[in-house]
Amino acid sequence: MIRKIWKKLAMGILAMAAMGSASAVYGAATPVLEYSHGTMAVGAEGGSTISMNPGETVELRVKPYVHMQYKGCQISGCPEKCGGYDCFEIGKGCKCNLKEGGDPGEIQTAEVQAKSKDETVVAVAQEVQAQGEASAVGDQAPGTLTLTAHKSGETQVIVTASMKDWNPAARTFTVKVGQGGDSPDTPSDIPPQDSTQNPSEKLSAPPSLKDTKAVMNGSGKVTFALNNYDAGWAQSISAVRVDQVKIEDKDYSVDENGLTVSTSVFAKGKRADYHITVESAGYENMDGDAAVHNYGAEKFYVRLLDKDGRVKSAKTYTLEEMIQMSGQGNAYYQTVCGMRGITSYKARGIYLEELLKQAGITFGPGMTLKLRTNDMAESKNDPENEDAYYSRGKFTYENLLGTPRYRFPDIYGGGELKERLLKADKFDAAMRTAVGGSRKEEVKPILAYAYTENVWLDDPDNDMAARPYDSSAAKERAFKFLFGIAMDEKNTGMISNTVTTWSAAYDVFGMDIVESMKLDDSQLGTGELKSAASADYQSIRLTWEKSDKADGYYLYRAAGKNKAYTQIQTVRGKNTLSYTDRGLATGKTYYYKVQAFSGTGASLLRGGISPAKSAAPALNKAVLGKTKRTSAKKASLQWKKTAGASGCLVYRSTSKKGTYRLVKTIKSGKKLTYTDTGLKKNRSYYYKIKAYRTVNGKRKTGAFSAAKQVKAGKR
Repeated sequence: MIRKIWKKLAMGILAMAAMGSASAVYGAATPVLEYSHGTMAVGAEGGSTISMNPGETVELRVKPYVHMQYKGCQISGCPEKCGGYDCFEIGKGCKCNLKEGGDPGEIQTAEVQAKSKDETVVAVAQEVQAQGEASAVGDQAPGTLTLTAHKSGETQVIVTASMKDWNPAARTFTVKVGQGGDSPDTPSDIPPQDSTQNPSEKLSAPPSLKDTKAVMNGSGKVTFALNNYDAGWAQSISAVRVDQVKIEDKDYSVDENGLTVSTSVFAKGKRADYHITVESAGYENMDGDAAVHNYGAEKFYVRLLDKDGRVKSAKTYTLEEMIQMSGQGNAYYQTVCGMRGITSYKARGIYLEELLKQAGITFGPGMTLKLRTNDMAESKNDPENEDAYYSRGKFTYENLLGTPRYRFPDIYGGGELKERLLKADKFDAAMRTAVGGSRKEEVKPILAYAYTENVWLDDPDNDMAARPYDSSAAKERAFKFLFGIAMDEKNTGMISNTVTTWSAAYDVFGMDIVESMKLDDSQLGTGELKSAASADYQSIRLTWEKSDKADGYYLYRAAGKNKAYTQIQTVRGKNTLSYTDRGLATGKTYYYKVQAFSGTGASLLRGGISPAKSAAPALNKAVLGKTKRTSAKKASLQWKKTAGASGCLVYRSTSKKGTYRLVKTIKSGKKLTYTDTGLKKNRSYYYKIKAYRTVNGKRKTGAFSAAKQVKAGKR
């Protein structure tokens, strides 16, 4: 008889918050992916210990086992180099290569490895069976792996699973065969089923866990969202178990928001895997695995580091001390991004400058602030490590305190401004101009211990003033860093296009002030253009020197020597050292500069701008082909077509190095032959051609072809 360990689980698309759990939950050595669909799961009902009898088979489940996602653009460094989450859609993959009518999906299949330490006790099938199909982009299906018990004994089975764009999973199961224990379906601490229930009665399907991650909030509660909530099921619950430990009735509640558990049972660590079972009369058991993340930060840590990362001084503050130091009422902030548009915050906390003053730490020019968080940490850091830095949470003094930052209260005033914002895209030039042209109030960076937020597009009439603080907003028991919006460097009438929502989206438990971290000209270097040259009649090719510390390069162009420069391209990757500027006017001189950059968003740093180099698009050099004397007084010429040419100019001379005179103007770029007449029989002739293009009524010519000789004709 096959005894299935897993009950039916809702797969769904894993939320972005699930990223990063693999290394902490399973101890996997593979770095956590910044852009992923979530973390894979390998599990069995009842946790990591499985009891069997000889001859029995048991199925473990890997989820997902198959997943269909977009084929993607296949660009190295995607999605970071393609716009981050503007490119990567959780559950569907890279969407920047979508074509009209939709990009066909591509099935991804998990690579699963399973090994029993003692095959004589328990054998593991090498084949994984998919439990469903993925026929549309975003579809997922689990797979099952079969264990077969051969004889009494005990062994371990190790299962690992990995798949493209998923964080991997690894799990070790202890399998006990023929040792007289109760089966995982009916462990000894689970009461027997009510004998009054008709055993032949068909049980109803229960709700299922919606996500594979839940977060412990500030009061120590964990809420598991549910699929297909059923009020009858909730009213009939007889027991809730976490890792088979029965939870007291007073410590859990169930409603349409989910199953909420308040207990010390979630004590394995900051990120740990738990098995949840809910028993309800008339329903099958609801079973599912979820990783519970506890990002609790009852204290805030401020440190001063030298340029090599050594701690020079440190201060630790309790929440109560942070509240006492704040001494201020409500403060208001805004952030912007392409996904949510404008997000507004009401907050209480301590201003950054005051906190650093209390800690005796100076933050000045040339120094860097780095946020410390247990969520969205840089992949090179262990997410549980107290030094884990948020990958988008790095700021220089110059772009944090050296740049004025604002909020824009009139966006909640309605009228014309509201209409302009509703017509604009979430973060386009129209939106940035509308916001930037409205009344602004300067703000100071703050570490907030209480806050509430509002997405403007969801509620454009709520100015936040009367909005109560929501304890669930501080669900991670940490602090939120808010710092306002800067104006555009080149156009002070509009707000900057720098995304600030990312830096405010994740809560922090500390910050480091690092000495001499600023990348200046001596580190990023001043850009140096190697060459600017015509590539064809409407293009100029640029090359530049490499900057070892750069993440990429900005290219600037001016239409005249004393004209203003405009950024025309962002080239990502320090090893990409050329670019072709297209769509230019033939014969017009353009001027170029290059600048190295490092970082993104609020942590963006720029090197020095190079001296200018100039070039003009020109027709390619003409190629004169076959030439011959067709008679004593005639010569025939042929040439290759020149891209973009309006016609061709034919020149003739009586000596190779003599003076060439124009003998014919061909007024079509498609005509590629000419017959020259009136030649003298006893004389040789030499020919050259060059293509021309008519621009605004004027001819712009390319370079001369090589000369070709036509020998003297017969008498």
